[in-house]
Amino acid sequence: MKRTILFKAAVCIVFAALLLAMNYVLFTVYAAYRIGMTPVYLAARDLPPRTRIGEEDLIETEIPAGYILPGTVTAKEQIIGMITDIQGTIPAGSPFYASMLEKPEEIWDYGVSLLKEGQTACRLLLDPAELRTLSAGMRADVHIVIEQKDLAPLTGCILSHARILVLRDRQGIPVDDPESSGVPYLAEIAVNREDIDLLAVAESEGTLRLYASEGTYRGMEAARPENSAALRYLLSRMEKAGPQGSAQGS
Repeated sequence: MKRTILFKAAVCIVFAALLLAMNYVLFTVYAAYRIGMTPVYLAARDLPPRTRIGEEDLIETEIPAGYILPGTVTAKEQIIGMITDIQGTIPAGSPFYASMLEKPEEIWDYGVSLLKEGQTACRLLLDPAELRTLSAGMRADVHIVIEQKDLAPLTGCILSHARILVLRDRQGIPVDDPESSGVPYLAEIAVNREDIDLLAVAESEGTLRLYASEGTYRGMEAARPENSAALRYLLSRMEKAGPQGSAQGS
């Protein structure tokens, strides 16, 4: 008799525990439904102006729908790849708002956001016919043609595997922008900071051209090629001009 009572009591306790667990689950589901918990992405770190946002910069969380402010961007695909606005930093833990984000192809200094450490963006005015064979993201060799009196022109590569950041039309608009004429007029390339004076002298000494690079895209970008007579000539001109001449050329 005592065992029967104990068994029934144990069964009642188990059923009561199950009912409590079920009630808790139902309450949680109902509360989430009523509150409207919505997935939102927050900044994982401070994001300075003109930063390209990657997946590693996001933290996923959920907050009640009523706490989401107008203009909040909640879709991951609408955040990754965007550029932070130039006006300010997005602090760690902050949601992303549409006013903070810009499409890379729609900002005037888009090329700057693609630079690697130690690089700077250099704009080259080139023959539109040559630029039509190139596109952003490609690697190109920078060649020069230097006319010499009573001698054959001096030609050669002065920088190899320079990365093309963006091609722009006469108005400075990226050619893939809907408002662009679509006709490339200048190329913005990534070069090492120490080569800015070299390119300035090159533009004053001759005509620059870009040719699509051959081979792999790995390795150093915008490297000075070995055994280039044109490069040696420009370096000698820079040496003769000295620091003052280089500064004036840039």
